[in-house]
Amino acid sequence: MKMSTYIEKNSGKAENAQQGLITRDEIKRNTPELLSRGRACNADIELLKRSDGIWVIKDFSKRNLIIRNSWGRAIISYEARVLSKLTGITGFPQDAHRVDGEALAYRFIPGDTIFARHESLPGRPFFKELEALVKTMHSKNIVHLDLRNRRNILITDTQKPYVLDFQSAISTKHIPAALRRMFESIDMAGVYKHWFRYSPETIGKTRAEYLIEVNRRRSWWPFRGYSNPFKRRRKRSYEYALEKAITKDKFSEDS
Repeated sequence: MKMSTYIEKNSGKAENAQQGLITRDEIKRNTPELLSRGRACNADIELLKRSDGIWVIKDFSKRNLIIRNSWGRAIISYEARVLSKLTGITGFPQDAHRVDGEALAYRFIPGDTIFARHESLPGRPFFKELEALVKTMHSKNIVHLDLRNRRNILITDTQKPYVLDFQSAISTKHIPAALRRMFESIDMAGVYKHWFRYSPETIGKTRAEYLIEVNRRRSWWPFRGYSNPFKRRRKRSYEYALEKAITKDKFSEDS
């Protein structure tokens, strides 16, 4: 082991232990509950119960040597920095800290993703709060870029929205204004996509038209994911329904 790596690991252990934060030794002593096993380049998601509550552990330590010491370390370090900018704001994971170079911890948020609870969403109040939450995130110079994924939006036991998984987030502090607006529009379109899907009667005409415009611009984006990044994007069924509703003027004015 390189001396620099040794110093980093042991100084991190001591610092976390002194501050009452989670350490790798604590994880080894108290086997966490596995929530989701990461595939290929993704981390395992685990729950660790402590006297001060339940914590989520995002852990790359079980990935192969190359992944955990390159991609894994980069993601953990970057996501910890992003979450530190959202400290104290309800709606985002709190008390986030690096366990070590391979794992991140933050406080557990009771609730379900909207993917799991899509049949019982509370409707307009929830999505209005989610919209405001994303705008707050943008005011902190952060864009998420994966809000179309329903697993990244949580509805708590008190019916409040939380945004999860900042692995793909980027800082907009030093990028051109036009590019920043484009990235922010991707986030807002993710919110409005879910809003139209689960509460179409409450989204309002302005938001519906905004979503249509962003979807049209997305058709020019050349990358389509891992399996076939240059495959032409096809319209989804909700997009046809959205355009049909606009044509028939079924939306009320926004409020």
